[in-house]
Amino acid sequence: MAKLTPEEEAARRAFLAAQRQNLRQRAGLLAATDVAVRKRLQEASLAIAGMLAQQPADWRVWQLGAIQPQVKQLIDALNGDLATAAEDALDGAWNVGVAAVDAPLASAGIHVDWRLPMLDTSVLAALKSFTAGRIQDLSSAALGRIDRAIGLTVLGAQTHTEAVRAVRAELGEKNAATLRRARTIVHTSLGEAYALAQQQRLEQSAELLPDLKKQWRRSGKVHSRWNHDAADGQVVDLDKPFELPAIRGNGTVKLMHPHDPKAPAAEIINCGCTARPWMDRWGLPPGGTPFTDREIQLNPMKKLAQAWMAGRAQS
Repeated sequence: MAKLTPEEEAARRAFLAAQRQNLRQRAGLLAATDVAVRKRLQEASLAIAGMLAQQPADWRVWQLGAIQPQVKQLIDALNGDLATAAEDALDGAWNVGVAAVDAPLASAGIHVDWRLPMLDTSVLAALKSFTAGRIQDLSSAALGRIDRAIGLTVLGAQTHTEAVRAVRAELGEKNAATLRRARTIVHTSLGEAYALAQQQRLEQSAELLPDLKKQWRRSGKVHSRWNHDAADGQVVDLDKPFELPAIRGNGTVKLMHPHDPKAPAAEIINCGCTARPWMDRWGLPPGGTPFTDREIQLNPMKKLAQAWMAGRAQS
């Protein structure tokens, strides 16, 4: 490959720096959403526990019909708060996904944003609706278990204090399961919004930049999917899928991008991988980031990724 001119080298460096900045924005959005979800769950836990604490200590005077509507009202408010937080975060992820293409190219002196149409946001609207439904399902399940805790108290099967403790645990104060499920729902949806916006923008940009491609980048997580790690550095045309080794068997799994909605759920949930624009003209070296000894020590499954990448390189 021909040596880059000083101008081309400067453009390459600016391109990569803008990509790194975009990934920092993506990570910051995920972190901020985590904080918002945790805050709303904790507020709901305190509100419901506080309401129950105001009930008489004598279980015989507890009125299930009076308490249940109050709990449902608080759960409905939690649903609304989480849905609003998720919707705002999805808008942010969509915009950062567009910027994942526009900003690196602009930094390198290639301005495509003003020459391209707005993205079709119908898929974003569908993703918002789906995410809100998943959150409502999660809250409804929690409501059922809270109702059971209250019912046991009304029947005298547990004390007032035990009911309050059970509710607090249910909403995450002492049991992180609810928070983990909520984070999984939101994280996965944000990853989809980012990836779908980026892929759509890449496809639009291809009309102006025929040599534009895409590259798969691994998440850098210690306990990642080894087959996603194996795709690190893979470069393909924009209209072609990435090929990952199947977790089971000898076949491959084809994904247009990380978080491809057409892929099996096992390839999507909590995936932290990203794609990035790729320009042959700047001599970006193909291949992924080598695994460190520490990474392999913490997760020996990364050896499988190494072996698959080596075999692919030789074929």
